[in-house]
Amino acid sequence: MALKRFMDNYLSNYENPNEIEIARLTDDSFSVNGFWPHEEGEPNVELVLTTACGDYADFIEEFDITDDVQKSLDKITFEKLMSLYQAGKGAISCSIEGANAPSLEFYMRNKTVIAKDDVDTFHEVGIVLNTPDDFVGYTRRYFELNKHLKGFATVKNILLQFPAQADN
Repeated sequence: MALKRFMDNYLSNYENPNEIEIARLTDDSFSVNGFWPHEEGEPNVELVLTTACGDYADFIEEFDITDDVQKSLDKITFEKLMSLYQAGKGAISCSIEGANAPSLEFYMRNKTVIAKDDVDTFHEVGIVLNTPDDFVGYTRRYFELNKHLKGFATVKNILLQFPAQADN
């Protein structure tokens, strides 16, 4: 299979010209990640769009991978990841003070934004979040109101566990 050979050649990680990271994990699932650009004045903020695919077949179908693997992978854009998030097939992770700082993961379900914190508590956001500032502001307010959660220093999983998907 062309995709397997390509990923083997790149040691299972490939970053395309659009700065999208495609990672094949040890169980042959895929994680596709892109940083969401935000204000330069926010050096300690990390916003990442992520889509997980359970296996080769899911990845090939979701991203229209052809036999010209590199060309197909190079076509994956931030906009594609955003459309998958909006369709309920992805997540946005917002961390404010570094890789192991408390973070929220946001999911879209039935046109409703759901957030998950580091202790796996899910809640409905209740407001529309569209811009990086919206996600960062919501995350800041959430941890200001829930200061007890800042004590949890967890190493983030490479592959996000998406909540059960409902029809969108």
